[in-house]
Amino acid sequence: MNILPRSAWGAVPPKTPGRPWGTGGPIDLVVHWVGGAGSINIRSHEDCPTRIKAIQSYEMANGYSDIAYNLVICPHGTIYEGRGLQVRGAANGPQTNGTKPSVCLLLNVADTMTPAMQDRILDLNRTVTPGTILGHREVNTTTCPGDQVFAWITTHRHAPPLPPIPTPPEDDDMPRLVKCDNGDPMVLITNSIHARWVQDEAELKDLTALYGPVQTWAPRDFYRPTLTGPAPAPWAGRPAWWPYR
Repeated sequence: MNILPRSAWGAVPPKTPGRPWGTGGPIDLVVHWVGGAGSINIRSHEDCPTRIKAIQSYEMANGYSDIAYNLVICPHGTIYEGRGLQVRGAANGPQTNGTKPSVCLLLNVADTMTPAMQDRILDLNRTVTPGTILGHREVNTTTCPGDQVFAWITTHRHAPPLPPIPTPPEDDDMPRLVKCDNGDPMVLITNSIHARWVQDEAELKDLTALYGPVQTWAPRDFYRPTLTGPAPAPWAGRPAWWPYR
């Protein structure tokens, strides 16, 4: 999760140090918008830091010690620190400022929430601001964050999380000799990514000397390795201890 620091938008220092989170915080994520008349007129990504700086200037001129929001998301999906997540915000209202982080979308009433904004809200909720995604109107008397954003919140906040991206198994340093616990004596030599059948009793003896005894695995323990090399020879010529398959 990449969150750009305050220096990315030219923040001035706060008038007073930020206050620590209250008991139980931070939890949940309260979504806001700028909510001014007309459009916020962001024509390119270069406009976004200027808009955030303007918010800070306005709020500090109207009684706030700093920008009120903990985080800001621009239409292009970039997340910026507002006050940051180390201290409580001042945007939600007195009942929840101390426990619930706030994020402001750079939108006015004539602007539309972008898919990139939606993705970043879900990313934040999955990674750094766990709990429930809330609209500002749910914690204070306001129309913020607008009907379109609020409708999206109510639709998506209870959606099941995306499954984690599977991590491919690492290539073990030492191969292992394994067979299934279903009674089949066929033996594989595997490093969990690649595997091949052991060809005969003589090879099995040599490999056992190198890598230790054959391990018996339940089917669930197999990594489904990619088999390489030839299959064991047909029945003719195979040692008697190796049954036909």
